[in-house]
Amino acid sequence: MDQDPPTSTQPPPRWKRIIVRALLFGASFAIVAVCLAVLLIWYANRPQPPAPWNSGAITATFNDVDTHKTKAGGTAFYFTYTLENHTDYDYNITATGDSLVTVATLKRQNSISGGGDSAASGILRPEPVFLPAKQRALLLLDVDLLSYPDSTPSPADNASQDEWRSYRAKLAAYVSEHAANLDGFVIYDKVTRYQIVLPNGWTQQAATQSSSSSLP
Repeated sequence: MDQDPPTSTQPPPRWKRIIVRALLFGASFAIVAVCLAVLLIWYANRPQPPAPWNSGAITATFNDVDTHKTKAGGTAFYFTYTLENHTDYDYNITATGDSLVTVATLKRQNSISGGGDSAASGILRPEPVFLPAKQRALLLLDVDLLSYPDSTPSPADNASQDEWRSYRAKLAAYVSEHAANLDGFVIYDKVTRYQIVLPNGWTQQAATQSSSSSLP
């Protein structure tokens, strides 16, 4: 009777084991590398949160309240501020484009108001300004949300400082009384992330003039 040849129990040659281990290691390394690459791509392209609003780049100081004639023939207010550019770059406020949003700040609600239809319709409208780096410039903010019924003309250009001071204090008092909840304005630049705070200075202006007038 024929007998089956004895089965070899000898382990595979050492070089074969080395090749198998190398292949397994290479496959594992490739899988890990692919996973890392996917994670890096996701991290690089993940949605980035916007930068915080910068309220220190451009600051504003209140100057005066004045009036202007509207297209409809009425009288509306504009507020003047001095802007200061604290950055190393020139800055522009333009009349076109939708990168700027101008809102009013409210006292009682401790909130802002506007920025939607108000900005589109020109209720709050900053005039164009070029503000060089490290310099100052005058800003005029047209505010058509409050009309002025008094038809008394403004003082002449050659009027005294006292006449102009009295006239503007009268305007400031009117705004303080008829827009008592108004506490200033803010211009948001969505491109540069600048937040330009235009403070309420008319209340103090009216109070100072009233105190001066009451002195003997």
